[in-house]
Amino acid sequence: MAKILVVDDVPVVCEFISLALTEAGHGVDMASGGREAMEKIKSNHYDLLITDLLMPDMDGFELVSAAKKQLKQLKIIAISAGGAISSDVYLDMADDRLQLDGRLPKPIEVDDLIELTERVLTK
Repeated sequence: MAKILVVDDVPVVCEFISLALTEAGHGVDMASGGREAMEKIKSNHYDLLITDLLMPDMDGFELVSAAKKQLKQLKIIAISAGGAISSDVYLDMADDRLQLDGRLPKPIEVDDLIELTERVLTK
C-alpha cells in the first residue's frame, strides 16, 4: 500500500481520484491547493503526489518543485485539462520542465489512473 497525496482545486476531482485509489488499496490524503499540499508534505511521508497543474494559489509547477526538495524520492503524476491550450501540449511542457513520472489528461479514466499509478509506484 502506497501513501498518496492528491491535489486539485476542484473538490469532485480530488474525491474521484481518492475513491479510486482507496479502492485499489492505497492510503490517500487530499489537498485543495498547493499551499495546503505543502503543509501536508512537511508533516507526512508520501510515495506519490498526483497534482493538477492549473490551480489558483500555487500552481502545480511550483508545487512539484517545492515537493521534490522536501521529499527527494517522491514520485509525481501531473493531471490537467490544459486550460487555454490542449491538455497534451500542456502536459508535454510540464514533463519537459519537471521530469514527471507520469501524466494524465482530464477527464480521467479510472482504469488509466490505476494502471499509471501502479506502473509509477513499481518503477
